[in-house]
Amino acid sequence: MDKIALTSSFKENSGRVIKYGDTQIAIFNSHDKTSWYATQNMCPHKRAFVLSDGIIGDDENGTTKVSCPMHKKNFSLKNGECLSGDVGLKLMTFDLKIEDNFIWLLLPPIHQLDNLLGTRKLMITKNDNNKKKRVNNDEIIVGCETVACGDKKLDW
Repeated sequence: MDKIALTSSFKENSGRVIKYGDTQIAIFNSHDKTSWYATQNMCPHKRAFVLSDGIIGDDENGTTKVSCPMHKKNFSLKNGECLSGDVGLKLMTFDLKIEDNFIWLLLPPIHQLDNLLGTRKLMITKNDNNKKKRVNNDEIIVGCETVACGDKKLDW
């Protein structure tokens, strides 16, 4: 297990992202810091790295969930299942424990996790030719470009 952070560095009933190698992991606390969860930060619906900013709550069955802030898909924080009825969408979840006010995560080796969930591998970036593709007779652009925004480099 890897020692991640003090529990006091997390706000109540919210999520926060950590980086492990090139992979973004979302850590959530719920029920006033009595329940803790860890999942991938990328929403599998549209590959947006936003789940740590999602709304945490319980569904009508008492399942603790996170709602993607962009697409409103709901996922169980316990097992990663999509609760919105979308078959095939699932989050990778990770074992977590709290000991002496520290968060500990059981994670696979960095290279294995990066191979599955690495940010650089999964984010959408510009391909050199800015290729166009037809889908159902609609022309779409495949890829996008990297732009500078002040001192930050944003990949769209």
